[in-house]
Amino acid sequence: MKNDIPRGRVLRDDIIYELASMKPKSINEIMSLRSFENGFRLKEGRINEIQEQILIGLSLNNDSIPELPERRKLPHGTNSRVSLLKILLNSISEESGVAQKLIASTRDLEDLIADDSADIKTLKGWRFDLFGKRALDFKNGKVAITMEENNVVLKNIG
Repeated sequence: MKNDIPRGRVLRDDIIYELASMKPKSINEIMSLRSFENGFRLKEGRINEIQEQILIGLSLNNDSIPELPERRKLPHGTNSRVSLLKILLNSISEESGVAQKLIASTRDLEDLIADDSADIKTLKGWRFDLFGKRALDFKNGKVAITMEENNVVLKNIG
């Protein structure tokens, strides 16, 4: 459900972060937080609701808190390789008129860097024909990205 609420009445992310990290247990503690001291104002009923929710959160034991999925650890240097593939992706996207995010996501590119046969949409069907094959060739040193007359061009090198 979407509510049309003026943005001044919605807690900003930095305020939520401050509340979560400081864990105030009383309204006075909430009001003494930097965000509230700097002029952010809420109706008293809303502050009571915030305090109640914080207290509920603090009362939970570790068994009732959902576990976060384990963060994916990427090998060192993956980001620079993904950036290079994004250059290729952007060029192919402009050339074909197909939006980049329809061809490959950043996660797809990360998976491609990690494994030539990753189970990703980028290596299947029309996406493979449009981008995947060229991305694999680039990744495996068979082609290079160059510039000619202000255009990104793939050159065979091996």
